[in-house]
Amino acid sequence: MSFAGHYWSIAPSLRHRLFPRPAPPATKWNVEFTTRHGGQRVRLGGRWREEDGADVALLVVHGLAGSFDRQYCVAMAQAAARRGWSCLRVALRGADREGSDFYHAGLVEDLEAAWSHECLRHYRTIHVVGFSLGGHVSLRFAAQGRKERMGCVAAVCPPLDLDYCATHLDERTPRIYRKHLLEGLNEIYASVAARTAVPTPVARMKKVKGIREWDSLSVVPRFGFADALDYYRTESAGRYLVNIDGPALIVAAEHDPMVPIDHIRAASTRSPENIRWIFSRRGGHVGFPPRMSFGQPGDRGWSAQLCELIEAHANS
Repeated sequence: MSFAGHYWSIAPSLRHRLFPRPAPPATKWNVEFTTRHGGQRVRLGGRWREEDGADVALLVVHGLAGSFDRQYCVAMAQAAARRGWSCLRVALRGADREGSDFYHAGLVEDLEAAWSHECLRHYRTIHVVGFSLGGHVSLRFAAQGRKERMGCVAAVCPPLDLDYCATHLDERTPRIYRKHLLEGLNEIYASVAARTAVPTPVARMKKVKGIREWDSLSVVPRFGFADALDYYRTESAGRYLVNIDGPALIVAAEHDPMVPIDHIRAASTRSPENIRWIFSRRGGHVGFPPRMSFGQPGDRGWSAQLCELIEAHANS
């Protein structure tokens, strides 16, 4: 693993915390719906920006333990505004630290609820872009069947094999990444516990040392999986790629320290032709040089270039 891969995984987020670049002005957004598993009433939050005269909208989905305010979500909102696209940055259930439930990697009903919201109903085309676990959820959403008005579904650094990636995170990545994820997950979990019953006490969750253990004590009992392996095998997006029948885009970084490139390459060899794969030699986990190009015309910068890729592939 190169130093650059680690640098671009950490530096953009750190810079955003210290010197935040604000997202384009947006309004608070939320939707409530009843879950299929357990029949709970849950709420999703987010930020919505409507561009005058736009007929294209972009739905942006954050990664594990993140939310709509992460630097990559803000960068996509900025790029969408420059193109004249409206933009919805959605927080999966609990991710805004104000929810009564928490999400997992296969909860497509969260995206279904966002997709069906009245703010998106009049758009000719809706593109979806998800980052890391949000990319995984976006691919699972696309595999449910192409919806009317769906443009391109893009996933940036998605874990396609959850079991493989959980093992990698727990056993092969530096502790700093695992610690960062667990702290964010426990923030979400504690905020949910303050509002409703949770399967494992918060104090016990704070002692968790790995992603697989965290999933075993939270996701597994909450959503009725037999164990973590059952969860990973049932929900992993890699097995559902063949069901995606519209344009999809998967962007991976060769030196991503959190999502191993070898399992992304393996999945690319057995995917349908409508999925386009981009393997970047630059960047890390959902972080890229600000002036980076994916070889597309138009403005440089990874978020602008990603929008170019999304539009080009949707129209191909």
